[in-house]
Amino acid sequence: MYPYSALVIATGLRPRRLALPNGELIGRHVLRTLDDAIELRAVLVPGAKVVIAGAGFVGCEVAATASKLGCQVTVIGRDAHPMLRPLGFELAAEMQRRHESHGVSFLMHRGVSDLVGDIRVEGVVLDDGNELPCDVFVEAIGSAANVEWLEGNNLDLTDGVLVDGSMRAITFEGQPVDNVFAIGDVARFVNPLFDQVARRIEHWNIPTDTGKRAAAVIAALIDAGEKWPAILEEPFKPVPSFWSDQYDVHLLAFGSLALADRAELVAGEISADCVFEYHRGEQLVGVCGIGMRSLVQSYRSKFV
Repeated sequence: MYPYSALVIATGLRPRRLALPNGELIGRHVLRTLDDAIELRAVLVPGAKVVIAGAGFVGCEVAATASKLGCQVTVIGRDAHPMLRPLGFELAAEMQRRHESHGVSFLMHRGVSDLVGDIRVEGVVLDDGNELPCDVFVEAIGSAANVEWLEGNNLDLTDGVLVDGSMRAITFEGQPVDNVFAIGDVARFVNPLFDQVARRIEHWNIPTDTGKRAAAVIAALIDAGEKWPAILEEPFKPVPSFWSDQYDVHLLAFGSLALADRAELVAGEISADCVFEYHRGEQLVGVCGIGMRSLVQSYRSKFV
């Protein structure tokens, strides 16, 4: 047993894996850690047949890199277009077009049901029964929170660790635990910039922002002075942001694009550099641009 004044849960995520009947083959890859990247890079050789399950940002970034390295790339996705949920139909379709111009093939509204091979992956069986030859199989189907070790402690672990605006862990009865905190990808919290629904946010700035918030609260807790009750009342409203480089395309976004019910082109041309606003009803919930970095960055102040 290790006593503590404050416990910070920062166990992050792990890649989800497909449960496949013939899944014990060499040649399956995920991308989360440096070791994952080194292992994957070693097999992305010219002519390799790369099949990627998952058409989100990780899947598309791997597709772009593999294509540039001379691989034959096929992306399998469930939606109509890659990255559809965050980008919206129009920009997602344009990103698919740009990938296809580099030779990447997309099989949308499809999934993987099994693998072919005895020792190594030699092919992929789709859910419609068709088979694809495959040398390298990449699974980019999302992540799961590393919270199993916390089970039995009466914390709400429904999707990550539920926390309040001070990053304090919340019990199933809805009560905060004053000296237990969660930060980063594993933390699920309400962001009043958008609504009162607690969500995990996997964007790059969230570990830093949640870490700073928890550190300030812990310092006040340990000091046990006047700052402790006051700091709990301070709102925590981080502006999510992310970027993605695919070929010569640099995507930059602020806000929570996936909450939008409509996306609107507000600057540039969709076939070149452009900026989209994302709205939920009358509320601006996000912005994303290809290029036009200064304009996209100018939106950040609209969320605070």
